[in-house]
Amino acid sequence: MKIAIQKLLQYLTYYIDRFWRAAIFITLSIPFFFSIIVIPFVIRNRKTEDLSERHTKIWFKLIFKIFGIKLKIIRENEEKSEEKEREIETKPESKKNKNSENKSQKFLIYANHISFLDIPSIILAFEDKKIKFLAKEEVLKIPLIGWGMAIQKHPVIRKSRKIDSIIKVISLIKDENQNIDAICIFPEGTRGDPQRDIRKLLPFEEGVGFIAEKLKIQIVPVAIIGTHKVYPPGAIIPRSGEIKLVIGKKIDDINDLLEGQQDKDKNSGEKTQDQKAKKRKEITQKLYDILGKILERFYFD
Repeated sequence: MKIAIQKLLQYLTYYIDRFWRAAIFITLSIPFFFSIIVIPFVIRNRKTEDLSERHTKIWFKLIFKIFGIKLKIIRENEEKSEEKEREIETKPESKKNKNSENKSQKFLIYANHISFLDIPSIILAFEDKKIKFLAKEEVLKIPLIGWGMAIQKHPVIRKSRKIDSIIKVISLIKDENQNIDAICIFPEGTRGDPQRDIRKLLPFEEGVGFIAEKLKIQIVPVAIIGTHKVYPPGAIIPRSGEIKLVIGKKIDDINDLLEGQQDKDKNSGEKTQDQKAKKRKEITQKLYDILGKILERFYFD
């Protein structure tokens, strides 16, 4: 009897705690709804777009704080095979630290996709960077999430105009007038079946190699671990827990991954168009292998 009462009290304590956390979060989120969505929708200009992005970061921090989500960043050491781990700072970095970085160097982030919390995790990990996320057309139909992405002008891949959409993404990152530090893509294209083995990647979408090749900018692989446990499919509010975000070694030149493949292609006698298609498939596979190995190395149950 005592054991049953203790279990009942534990359940009651857990759900009461969840209820109050959710209530506090909803109450504090109301003003953010206006600054992130309503005001930028009514007054559409660069200032309100920037306001929406700034307040989105603050709102994501609020989610992590209220629900007890711990975000850890692991950076692969580029000089040694060791890993350096640190906990993400919840306060913005000082202007001095921001100015010390080379803001002019744009880069491409590509990551695995297992939860709705993947985007907040990347935004908070690269807090001082202005990142645009490549989204599918269907995402825009999701209430709140889709509205925010449309207002902040994140690039969209449309099925009916896939090539044109990809070309616009490439133009966006190359445009010096755009205040953008990075583009983030989820090459799997979907979070997939909730029952999937999230330690293994789904096949990458076509066009990933094309984007990577055409952008000619630094590429940063990112492995996301644990967001599916903190915010599993079907959950209404997040759970407390830990998320690990592994930032892999930067790829400065995509051609370095091909290891002489281009010379082989020149001597193969294939048509130029076939060589380009083959090269892009090779790039896609190399990127897949790199991210897959990071997941294998750092994933913890």
